[in-house]
Amino acid sequence: MNALHKVALTAHNLTVMHDDFIAVKDVSLTLHAGEWVSLVGPNGAGKSSLLKALAGLAPAEGQVSPSAFPCAAPTPCTASCPAVLRLSMFSR
Repeated sequence: MNALHKVALTAHNLTVMHDDFIAVKDVSLTLHAGEWVSLVGPNGAGKSSLLKALAGLAPAEGQVSPSAFPCAAPTPCTASCPAVLRLSMFSR
């Protein structure tokens, strides 16, 4: 199995709440090493909330499971997470 097919991160039944507002509801996904993924949607759809929850920067219900890949250079937000999740957020 090559590196492209190794699972880097999985999320199961992830829900993100902002007070009483449900920003992300019951999302499950699997990301593989070397894979490029786009997350698109209208303003307020929960894109940033999902990315922050996956990175461990926002509280969420559900399960996020990083792989056993070692971190090249752990930072405070990735030190407890063996997979490095690189997030790029930009607007047009």
